[in-house]
Amino acid sequence: ADIRRLYVNIMNDELNKTNPSLDITQNRLERFGVVVAADHSPTGAQALAWYYQRNNAFSNAVDWFKLAVNWSPDGGDAKINEGYALALKGTDHWAEAEDVAFAWKDRAPDMRAIYFGLVIDQMNKPQYADKMTEPRVQRFEGVVLQDRSDDGAQALGWFRYGQKGHGYGVNWFKQATEWSPERRKDPKTNEGYAASLRLVGRLTEAEAIAYPFINVTELMKKLYVEIVVEELTHDNPPEPVPEPRIANFVAVIAPDMNPLGAQALGWYRLERHENTEAVKWFRDALDWWPPQEALKHADQKTFEDYKSILARLVMMHEAYRKSPRAYTSTATLLGH
Repeated sequence: ADIRRLYVNIMNDELNKTNPSLDITQNRLERFGVVVAADHSPTGAQALAWYYQRNNAFSNAVDWFKLAVNWSPDGGDAKINEGYALALKGTDHWAEAEDVAFAWKDRAPDMRAIYFGLVIDQMNKPQYADKMTEPRVQRFEGVVLQDRSDDGAQALGWFRYGQKGHGYGVNWFKQATEWSPERRKDPKTNEGYAASLRLVGRLTEAEAIAYPFINVTELMKKLYVEIVVEELTHDNPPEPVPEPRIANFVAVIAPDMNPLGAQALGWYRLERHENTEAVKWFRDALDWWPPQEALKHADQKTFEDYKSILARLVMMHEAYRKSPRAYTSTATLLGH
């Protein structure tokens, strides 16, 4: 018995070293495993589990961590369960890993962090996010609210956005910015916030969120332009937009010679019977369209009389007036 105990202790010590001094062959591991299994040794099982974990043999690690937990009083300690959760993650058993971490989240700070990491990792990867069940998501929501976690709130915002649950996405992005001053400055968080607001029809709020970031990322500038285009054209007639906000929009689209922005302004001014301004913006929209192969043989005289072009645009199908972005070239606008 003493020799057996000495053997187990030596192997435990060696397996727990990052660089074992003994040559740990597979034969030695299997021989030690037989002894550990016969003795129901939780320390031996844990030593084998950590050794396999360090060598990325996660399936073997899961088996031994599970035995270590089963053979330990009260299900083992936080460290055994931490290894178990991470090994389960390594074998793509995310739900089981979550359950282990969740059970320990209030008993060990490291396990709470692991739980957050497991859920956020899944939410950020479509191949895993699609498999998350609603009870697991709602369980995470409760912990996020309890901790006021901006990381968790942002992950939930994008997750709900991806589910087309845009209303839920709005609430979580809002929480993320309220709980963290840094999130208020983060373009990615505000991109999700503005995009979610846009998709639930809260366009004025979406514009206000996107505008401060137009010079931070091109994506936010593009989102801002699309939001305002929608504001200017989604109703017929459109709701009045304060002139200072129109001026901000013009300052963004004019340097880029953005034809969609100009076209939206044309329709907006036309619906308000501001025809001189409407003609100007329709003219700019036509001038700013990228060259189209189909226009090479078009009658260039058509471009000389902008008022006649305007007249044709007014007669366009109602769907165009509601969705100018569907018409992506001058040729389409003019009926060529």
